[in-house]
Amino acid sequence: MMDDLDRMVIERACERLIQLYAFYADHHRHTEMADLFTEDGALDRGEGPVRGRAKIFDALEQRRPDAIVRHVTSNVIVEVVGPHQASATSVMTLYRVFGASEPGQTLEPP
Repeated sequence: MMDDLDRMVIERACERLIQLYAFYADHHRHTEMADLFTEDGALDRGEGPVRGRAKIFDALEQRRPDAIVRHVTSNVIVEVVGPHQASATSVMTLYRVFGASEPGQTLEPP
C-alpha cells in the first residue's frame, strides 16, 4: 500500500508532464516535446494517432512555423494505480493564430 506522500509525488509528476507538454508545444520546442513520450508512445491531435517518438517529432516539425499557440490546461485529475502506473485526464483549451512575423512572437489581442 502506498502512503499519501508517495501518491502526491506521483500525482505532481503527472501534472508536471501535462504542463511541460503545453509549454513545449507553445514554444515550438519539438525535441523536448517528443522526449516526453516513450519510444512507442502515441500522439493524436485529431488527425489520427502518430506512433513512436521519432514519428511524433517529425509530425511536430511539420507544424506551421508562423503559428502562435497557447495551450491552457485545467481540470487535471490523476489516478494513481501503483508506484509505477498512473493515468490522468485534463481539459486543454487551445488558442491558435497564424501569421507570426518572427519566431517566439507572443500571442496578444488584436
